[in-house]
Amino acid sequence: MKKLFQLNLVLFSFMILFLAACSKQDVVKPMPGGGNGGNGGGNQKTTIRFQVASLPGEVSAVNGLFAVISMVNGQQQPVWTAKKIALPHNGAYLTDSIIVEADNYRVTSVMIMNAAEKVLFVSPMAHSHKANEVTKPLPCGFQAVKNTRTDITLELSKVNPTDQPAMFGYPEGSFNPGSIPVDPFMKIIVHPLIKIGDVVYDSIPVSYRLMTWDANGGGTVVHGTFNPGKNELTLLRSAIRFQIAISKWGTRDELTLEKADVQEGTVYTMGGSREAKKLRAEYIFQYDNGNFKPISKAAYEYASDGRISQIVHYRKKADNSTYVDMTDKFEYNGLTKPARIIRYNESNSIVAENMFTYDAEGRVITMKKKEAGVETSAQVQYSPQPGGTGITGNYDVMARYDYSNSPIDMTYTMRFIGGNNMSDAATTSNHSSEVGTYQYDFNINPFIHINMPDIMLPARSRHNATVEVKSYHGSYPEFVAYDFQYKYDADGYPIELVKSYKSYLTGIFAFKTKTVYSY
Repeated sequence: MKKLFQLNLVLFSFMILFLAACSKQDVVKPMPGGGNGGNGGGNQKTTIRFQVASLPGEVSAVNGLFAVISMVNGQQQPVWTAKKIALPHNGAYLTDSIIVEADNYRVTSVMIMNAAEKVLFVSPMAHSHKANEVTKPLPCGFQAVKNTRTDITLELSKVNPTDQPAMFGYPEGSFNPGSIPVDPFMKIIVHPLIKIGDVVYDSIPVSYRLMTWDANGGGTVVHGTFNPGKNELTLLRSAIRFQIAISKWGTRDELTLEKADVQEGTVYTMGGSREAKKLRAEYIFQYDNGNFKPISKAAYEYASDGRISQIVHYRKKADNSTYVDMTDKFEYNGLTKPARIIRYNESNSIVAENMFTYDAEGRVITMKKKEAGVETSAQVQYSPQPGGTGITGNYDVMARYDYSNSPIDMTYTMRFIGGNNMSDAATTSNHSSEVGTYQYDFNINPFIHINMPDIMLPARSRHNATVEVKSYHGSYPEFVAYDFQYKYDADGYPIELVKSYKSYLTGIFAFKTKTVYSY
């Protein structure tokens, strides 16, 4: 059985070939009702048998033979991998009837062995050295029709003592004593990197297409999704060329590899890029008496170099007229990110001022806010943590806040994993606390592309929170958000968010808001 186990390893490579049928005329047409035959429900079983008219070079019957057959269905999915079937001789070599699903099939490899598991005969592959010894080389297509027994004739070539598997189109090690089994597959690592604006997303799911070509010009196409981060991709060793294509958020990239260029275990980075969309406006509505009524609007304005210059905040008066409530103006002082944000009220008087400094990596390290005679200052530190993808990384953020009007200070920590704040905690020196945990989708948070710092949020997540769980000790809010429902455009940006709130104490629904985003 050890030899048969080796055959299982080697022959599996033939299960995913997509080639011509037994001859140019042997075209298998799709069955009515789809690839499974009929309507895909109920009992779709039928029977097949394999037969051999004669064995090349043999003048008398040979007993104790077995056929080792690999086969795929109409969707190119493996049905058998080196299935061992008795091949008795009763006037002809004919297997017993075998129950299968009614479907289209292709026989992808056939070996005839004796009781000692020595391979005596093989069905050669098309375009192999031995292919001219048969009229219909493999792969061989046939249709198993419901309620009808189908007999499939196998054509064979004799395996001589000096013959090698490659002469029949089989991988080295498939048969013959002393052959070393060869893994029919090889593996590479693919790491998708999608750059939107200045942000590289290296931990997101990405759609891919793998095209594989064999030596006969045939090919297969497989579609799938890479998980966030680095992914192992399995390639068929007997193929001669591969093309990997990925797509995400309107970007696309392709990588074509000849077999000789494939380096097993190597990490191949792939990914497209495009400019980030600029958020132009946020419209806030509150649900009231069956309708969402407008509450406020934030209009984002940008300089010619693409940096944000000001945000104008509009609100509704009691008579439903609109007025400018506040205006935030951004100053850069030679930096690429805001050094100062000044807030003006409706009368164009300064009511708040925020100041920021950054490290060499562009991260906020000091923050200061002046408002209503109180000065708040904060120092920010970053600590790398194990894991991560090598670009985004995992890290902790800690900000220490001091207030000019109080001896009580506050420490705020954030834990970033895969570019998102997965948990945070704010603790004051008088032991009040707020602790949160979060979950995210894999779409784009538009605020990360604005480079708009916030004194209460020293770092922003790359994606959008879909779950938020908060707990409080000491003081607590009256309402907390508990449900987030997003709608996205084709490029991965949110265009609408409906957020529901409940009472923190009772858990009873309180109200909901809708935010509409314009780019």
